[in-house]
Amino acid sequence: MFEATERVSEPGCYTISAPSYHKDPAPSPSLSRSVLTTLLTRSPYHAYLEHPRLNRGHERTTKTEFDIGTAAHALLIEGESSFIEIDAADYRTTAAKRARDDAYANVKTPLLSSQADRVRAMVKAARAQLRHHPDADEAFRRWRERTLIVQDPQHKVWLRARPDDMPVTGDGNLLFDYKTTTNASPDVWWRRAFDHHLHWQEAFYCRVYEALFEVDQAYMRFVVQETTPPYALAVFEFHPAAREIARIEVEEGIRRWAWCVIKGHWGGYTARVHTMEPPPWILRQYEDSVVRRQYAEDHHKELLDLAIEMQAPPGFGETGAITWE
Repeated sequence: MFEATERVSEPGCYTISAPSYHKDPAPSPSLSRSVLTTLLTRSPYHAYLEHPRLNRGHERTTKTEFDIGTAAHALLIEGESSFIEIDAADYRTTAAKRARDDAYANVKTPLLSSQADRVRAMVKAARAQLRHHPDADEAFRRWRERTLIVQDPQHKVWLRARPDDMPVTGDGNLLFDYKTTTNASPDVWWRRAFDHHLHWQEAFYCRVYEALFEVDQAYMRFVVQETTPPYALAVFEFHPAAREIARIEVEEGIRRWAWCVIKGHWGGYTARVHTMEPPPWILRQYEDSVVRRQYAEDHHKELLDLAIEMQAPPGFGETGAITWE
């Protein structure tokens, strides 16, 4: 393991601790997927402030509350050594608090016994389901969380990535990523994937992987598991159209990053007036109001009477129905 203060001097595949990775061990400030996402969704200035080596005052935030997804990820990818089980019902005692603080100091995930049992059950269910999945049975049994550092061949800036799972020594083109969620239904989760820009994650990771190992057409599958029993999982991959869109957008992000690095200029939002077009739901509301007005005119009714009639419960206006004086 490299310590957080160390740097690598050349492209390669390295075994580096997560804290060292997040501090950026590349020869010069490198672009990661998270910073790329910030650059594309916010601005270069936001990306600058998020970067650990460009913004010396940057501090990476770490959640201290229990997160079964984070803990399951650590156990599935890194094994039992990734967390410390604390034999206590809660953190009210001094001993439990001290054990929790020691775990954080040693870059471990502290888990109460009840939490550890739940996480183990979740990971056991994941491994059992993966063994019987014909398209993901090799997931998380190869090289896990290796740090890939490469200089982009086109823009000459440094890039870094940390895939959850990849082929040993680059012998293959399929990468895996593990996600947790409350609902992994194929009809639901794919929308969240785009909301979280995971198509950019695939395009960026595969670009780094391809450049480092000189392979073509790398792609990624996402193993998505629910955090509640029965801990069901589903495996997803992006459609070729989504991959092509992501490839173009990631290329643009790297190009912007390279320009900012060379010029030393990290601008904010575009200096122009941004036009706010009506969203679809506003257009639908307007179209509905037009229909109501036209109906009222055609039937010689007041809009208020029409509204009451349209909202009325069954039988309204008949004998015995509720009326207003």
